[in-house]
Amino acid sequence: LGLGRVSNFGRVIFVPLVHILWTINEKWLFDAMLPGKFDLLYMPNSKWELGVSFNIIGSRYRIESDLPKINGVGVAQMNFGPQARYQIAPSLYVTAESGLAFGRRLSLMDGNTEITELKPNNEVYLRCGLQYRF
Repeated sequence: LGLGRVSNFGRVIFVPLVHILWTINEKWLFDAMLPGKFDLLYMPNSKWELGVSFNIIGSRYRIESDLPKINGVGVAQMNFGPQARYQIAPSLYVTAESGLAFGRRLSLMDGNTEITELKPNNEVYLRCGLQYRF
């Protein structure tokens, strides 16, 4: 339980945070950092992790602009979909995640003041990568 100063929602706000790590049984794990993310994972063996994921991602960026009063951009979206990880070496995983990006926002900022907000359409996403666990 805690309090975080985050920009995941496209603007800087303070939010209460709750971390839940629940080993349901030897095959199922629920990992959440509420309100921003949760993963429900099924581990059929020591190599595979399969599950669903929800997360809110975003940030604020300072920019230099020729437009008057615009010196920042805020972006945010929510993602939901299936994920898979496969262990290829000790502590090294290949990852794949897909799903729907929704609730998307793009804000033009003047300091901490939002000047305009755009709401792009929902989109399907695919993310692949390598993950090293320390």
